Amino acid sequence: MKNIISLIIAVCCLLISQKAIAQTNISFKLSHQFNGAIAQEGQVYSIQGAAFSYERIQYYLSNFVITHDEGQVTELGDLVFLVDSDHGSTYDLGSHPIYHVEQIEFSVGVPEHLNHLDPSTYELNHPLAHHNPSMHWGWTSGYRFLCLDAHSALDIVQIHALGDANYYSQTHEINQTANTVSAIEINFDANYDQILTDVSVIGGVFEHSETTPTIVQALENMQNLVFSYSVASTDDLLDQPSINIYPNPATSFIKVEGAQQGDIIKVIDVNGRVALSEVFVSATLDVSDIEAGAYTVVVEGVSNKQSRLLILR
Repeated sequence: MKNIISLIIAVCCLLISQKAIAQTNISFKLSHQFNGAIAQEGQVYSIQGAAFSYERIQYYLSNFVITHDEGQVTELGDLVFLVDSDHGSTYDLGSHPIYHVEQIEFSVGVPEHLNHLDPSTYELNHPLAHHNPSMHWGWTSGYRFLCLDAHSALDIVQIHALGDANYYSQTHEINQTANTVSAIEINFDANYDQILTDVSVIGGVFEHSETTPTIVQALENMQNLVFSYSVASTDDLLDQPSINIYPNPATSFIKVEGAQQGDIIKVIDVNGRVALSEVFVSATLDVSDIEAGAYTVVVEGVSNKQSRLLILR
């Protein structure tokens, strides 16, 4: 009886301290918009009194820094994303011991220490590898931070902005707490019509540069106007699927309900080390070789990441 009481106390203490030790899956989601509607390649909009349509909006995001849990700061290192307005919207910021996000900082472009490296050294699916159409300008100038290819009436609009001097940081206040599946999705609206604020497109624009007023203005707009924090709706949160793990506490095996074949099941200790990683085939997972303690079971699926606290004894 004494051992059972001690175990119950230990479990309660672990649950109380979960928010301080658990790894939370952080994602960054963009709602691509143009003139207040969903951004769509080839769609005709009105900009500065003229019919406007774009063929390409691409840019880099990097230099992510998260302030959380009463002022703690987590820097995400050399994480770089290549954003395409019409292909993809959710970007994985990794798993971190974060419970409540207070602020996020990021930059448009590529940091200087990565901006002048050889793209051929990266794997083909890496954001900084060679791409078609190209995002790399050359050895001296580095990568294009922003590419906007469009038409204003019958005139060509091309804004290819780059340059280390135009690598600006932006900071946004956030107020989000990890949900019941230990995940935080940070939602932002990206309003691409704002790229053209104080940039005239009447008569066409052809700017491939680091220093011209149009280039500097476009990247300042990306810093100051384009991105705005957006709280996810309650319906979005309710629609998220959930997983269940039992028995919990467990001894030799656990059953995982809600996972699908092909998902990756990981058991991660409080220091972030992966104690077990398996492709989900059946609902039963053998954990008999893992030492007793508190763990997070993470289900990594095609369209979601979820986690649950697990106690092994």
